[in-house]
Amino acid sequence: MSEEKDTFERRVLQALDLAFEQPSEDRRAWAKARYADDPALLARVLSLLESDTTGQRDLRTGGARDILEDEPLPERAGAYKIESMIGRGGMGAVYLAHRDTDDFDHRVAVKVIRPGVLGQALITRFENERRILAKLNHAGIARLFDGGQLDDGSPYIIMEYVDGVPVTQWVADNDLGLDQRLRLFMQVCEAIGHAHQHLIVHRDITPSNVLVNRDGTVKVIDFGIAKPQTDVSAENDTGTNAKSLASMSFTPGFAAPERSRGAGANTLSDVYSLGKLLEAMLEGLELPGDLRSIIDKATQAEPGARYATVWTLSNDVRNLLDNYAVDAHRGGQLYRLRKYLRRHRAFVALASVFIVGIVTAFSLTLLQYQRAEAERREADQRFTEAREMANFMLFDLFDDLQPIAGNTEPLKTLTTRARTYLDGLSRSSRTDRSLELDTIRAYHRLANIEGNPIGPNLGRRDVSRDLLKQTRERLVTLHSTDTGNIETLRELTALSFSESVFAYIVDDDNEASIERAIEATNYSSQVLNHPDAQLADRILHLEVSMYQYKPYIWIDETQRAVDGYAELEAEYLDLEAQYPDSEEVQHSIAAFYTSFTEVQNWHVYFLNTDPADMIRVAGEAVRRADALSERHPDDQGYRRSHALAYYRKGMVHSDLEQFDLAIADQRRALQISERLLEEDPKNEGNQEVFGAVQSQLMSDLSSAGQHAEAIALSQAMIEPIIEDHRRAPTDPGFWRSYFHKMQMVGEVYAYAGQFDTACEYFDAAAVSGLAFDASVGTSANDRQHVLDPLILQQSACADGRFEDLVSE
Repeated sequence: MSEEKDTFERRVLQALDLAFEQPSEDRRAWAKARYADDPALLARVLSLLESDTTGQRDLRTGGARDILEDEPLPERAGAYKIESMIGRGGMGAVYLAHRDTDDFDHRVAVKVIRPGVLGQALITRFENERRILAKLNHAGIARLFDGGQLDDGSPYIIMEYVDGVPVTQWVADNDLGLDQRLRLFMQVCEAIGHAHQHLIVHRDITPSNVLVNRDGTVKVIDFGIAKPQTDVSAENDTGTNAKSLASMSFTPGFAAPERSRGAGANTLSDVYSLGKLLEAMLEGLELPGDLRSIIDKATQAEPGARYATVWTLSNDVRNLLDNYAVDAHRGGQLYRLRKYLRRHRAFVALASVFIVGIVTAFSLTLLQYQRAEAERREADQRFTEAREMANFMLFDLFDDLQPIAGNTEPLKTLTTRARTYLDGLSRSSRTDRSLELDTIRAYHRLANIEGNPIGPNLGRRDVSRDLLKQTRERLVTLHSTDTGNIETLRELTALSFSESVFAYIVDDDNEASIERAIEATNYSSQVLNHPDAQLADRILHLEVSMYQYKPYIWIDETQRAVDGYAELEAEYLDLEAQYPDSEEVQHSIAAFYTSFTEVQNWHVYFLNTDPADMIRVAGEAVRRADALSERHPDDQGYRRSHALAYYRKGMVHSDLEQFDLAIADQRRALQISERLLEEDPKNEGNQEVFGAVQSQLMSDLSSAGQHAEAIALSQAMIEPIIEDHRRAPTDPGFWRSYFHKMQMVGEVYAYAGQFDTACEYFDAAAVSGLAFDASVGTSANDRQHVLDPLILQQSACADGRFEDLVSE
């Protein structure tokens, strides 16, 4: 498709999106007035509006009427056999199907979009939405099972088939009372809230898209027309973004008023639609004042005046059900007292038997209320102290203790106690935004301390992984309430960076690492555009940007990594020129050059390019690390960086077969890291650096013919390698390190002529590597340079071809 045609189709999609925001009877007139000066666009839009008008009632899953009325049913969609048509529309159709294989049998809905209707732009968007749906896993949301293409190229998705009726019909048919309707509505909020936590906005919450099964279970459908919250900012960028299928099933009366003005959908527009849905579900009932207040707040014309999140709306409904004060009512002390009395009706009813008892009961109630207020103030004080203590432990105290050698065990105790305080804060019913952000920051810090190699950590990687996931869920929810808040954006930047490093080192997932790093740089770019941006924000932006490029060295795109780092070097030098005395800038740029050395090293190794720039970068890394370590001789963080700089420089000399220089650099790195380990043997960061240096020195000694020392080193390093793998047998980082280093030990023995022992290590490494590949998956780089050679080495051992083990 030509670029011109693709742009035209995107404009058609955008025009349709706006047209469907208008009442159905006004859409054609609106389009004629809006696009009178663009006849080609107007004709296309009117044609699609006409086809939609005739079929919209038949298809409530995001489509308009199919152009071919008598088109035969497809026979199959993948493993599913098509039974009948559920509905038809201009963009495609929805079919009822079942999986008829022996192992599985259930009924599904198959949504098919016809190619050629709006071209590749819409098809690409449809396929992207299929990936979005895969993120949603909630009992209240119709699930995505599968997707693919029919034989004629039509893309499809396999959805859970919901045999239910619209929620408004359900409440009417079953004559539900007020409480039952409200609890049903809260189920809807749970489902939409889950989507918002995954940055997905529904955009068309209507009674016909909220179905109730025969057992009374809510199912929200049409998430295939949903849109990622991160795409919303681009909605009004004419001609640059293919539109969602949401525009094809808009129902007048439920969309937020700003949508008809062309504003993008977001979580607040979903809140508006939920308010309208609640109003429709309560039709025929007399609405108490609190309930009217809830609906009014949810459906305010100005987005900022609505409930900030779906959860705050749902919580107010729960308050109403439980006879607590409703936030939307904004009542005073007398209002809250009335709520209190309603929660204690039995007591008040008993007292009302006697007129004197009424006065007594009222007096007692006031006394209880006063005592409750005193207890609340006392609880607030304890709460504030716990909040301050948790932050002090994880930030101030940890930062003071961490650089001091030998503190790993006390730090473990510290983090355990801080976790106790944090969990207590999380169970609180308080909803203060600053408290939530403080708690999120503390959980993020705790996640990194527990086991994220982004910095010094305690090696508890599974704990770290769970904490990072929990932190993201809470932070995404908080961000949705105020997307421009700089503090939230800073925390999103830092969290995405932490997840990028964790994916790269721990999970060995390069694609996920790049994805999170790009997300982090997008957030940090927003921070840098804020008037309150600081130097620390610029430094973090550069550090995050490295992980956009670094993982490419493991997926055979080293040139891309080198080019990215070259751009970053220019930015770093510019920053250094602006802040020549900043210690933070000096530390960050030293770490950058060490990382750049690794990237250059792989580039030269794989592509056999000129090593001159690699040597320059390695020298710059060591020079800067020397200076920092000299100024801060007792700081463990600087000393670890110092060891890594020499380690990377040694690897450069090793790849150039300058083994004497390589050994000298690795001995210097070993001296620094060995001292660190002696001072704090339980520190995970110290262990990792020492192990890496030790194994590389062993390899260099072997290559230089110093076999006795190489074998001695191999024996010293074997037990820690095995112990790490035994301690966390499913951890991808430990697993990959295990089979890689076992291979290195095997090669040391092979070059020393001890082939039987070498083959034992090759066999153990190959078995583990193949298991890793089957369970986790091996990158193309690792397969070519580690796993495939391992299999050949194992085969040579089996055939007794020992000479092949030492051949070039």
